[in-house]
Amino acid sequence: MLFKRLLPAFLAAVASAHTLTDALAAHNDSLSTLIGLLGTQPALVSTLSTLSNITILAPSNAALAKFLNSTTGVAAASKPDLVTALLTYHVLNGTYPASAFTTTPQFLPSLLS
Repeated sequence: MLFKRLLPAFLAAVASAHTLTDALAAHNDSLSTLIGLLGTQPALVSTLSTLSNITILAPSNAALAKFLNSTTGVAAASKPDLVTALLTYHVLNGTYPASAFTTTPQFLPSLLS
């Protein structure tokens, strides 16, 4: 499962990186779509850089392509508020190691309100 391999690497990069953009750029081959979306959301990137005790679930290029090519994704892509909502949904309140994510459904609070 790509997610379980990518999340620990991403979290390690965040811990050692100076900025969120630096951490994402370290995985540009699989996160370039996310980097592009975040580039359209400077206020969100600024907010994320000031937060602590969060976990960012970074959707891969493949995951975002699947969503953005769907009817819902096409509609959302033209609405900045929906893009912001999509991205904040992937930011969890609290720090979670990769082992916390299993195949058992669970609810984890995100920044999306």
